[in-house]
Amino acid sequence: MKPEAKAVEPASYSISELAREFGITTRAIRFYEDKGLIAPARRGQTRIYSPEDRVRLKLILRGKRLGFSSTRAGQSSICTTRPTATWSSCSGCCCI
Repeated sequence: MKPEAKAVEPASYSISELAREFGITTRAIRFYEDKGLIAPARRGQTRIYSPEDRVRLKLILRGKRLGFSSTRAGQSSICTTRPTATWSSCSGCCCI
């Protein structure tokens, strides 16, 4: 038997790819960007989202489903996705 091949995670995502994957509009993603919850790189006018941005967006959307505001959910996602974040640097944001 051959070992199963693992799917390779893309190095970057477009806004439309993320919107399609999570079933939200591109406008919703831009809203989270305007709030400072995600910060994609730019190539001219094009937004380039990293795997970390994807995880952060996933955590924001999960927090929203659990009843947190987008700001509160975004703050939690920052604490859980930044390896350099420490409890003392947390601003009381309900880290998980």
